[in-house]
Amino acid sequence: NKIFFDNSGFIKIENYLKSEKFEKISNEINVEIENILLSNSEKLKNLGGYKMGNLNISLGAKGEALWEIMKVAGIENTIEEITGFKKNKYDIFFGGNLLFPYPFTYDQLFHTDGVRIPRKIIISIAIHDIEINNGPTQIYEGSHNENLPYWKFVKKYFFKKKYTVLLKKGDIFLRETFIWHRGTKNKINKKRIL
Repeated sequence: NKIFFDNSGFIKIENYLKSEKFEKISNEINVEIENILLSNSEKLKNLGGYKMGNLNISLGAKGEALWEIMKVAGIENTIEEITGFKKNKYDIFFGGNLLFPYPFTYDQLFHTDGVRIPRKIIISIAIHDIEINNGPTQIYEGSHNENLPYWKFVKKYFFKKKYTVLLKKGDIFLRETFIWHRGTKNKINKKRIL
């Protein structure tokens, strides 16, 4: 797993979370975000990412609850085995990504989420299925190994095969923040949360 992750910049682990607590918190997050969307629809238009239909969100206490569930499942050992990060030697931010329902989303441009140093890892947790039609992430395998400006990235990778991240509820997906990726258009009338 570590060699694959080092080379590709990502790894998907199926069926990582499947407890009753995970089911409960997943449902709570879905309902809470739905209520926020309904009650704040006009305010959302002022947020960055609104025009693409793709927003970063803070999970607050729900994120901490998810982390505790993941710790029970052994996430700290998994992180160390795959990334080399030692337990308690990293900071944690509990965020997420919300993709609006169709027709309010578009494919993002390929991008990275920050700089190479300091190294950061993103762990995405599927709190519902992410399929081909509801805005899966696309990644260029191994693109985290080079520090390329956008035009060189396009020249080198544009015609290469992209990996589309399809997830079932309870799967987790680890990736380097510096890997070239994008969110794709949500083609169904339901939000996508990751």
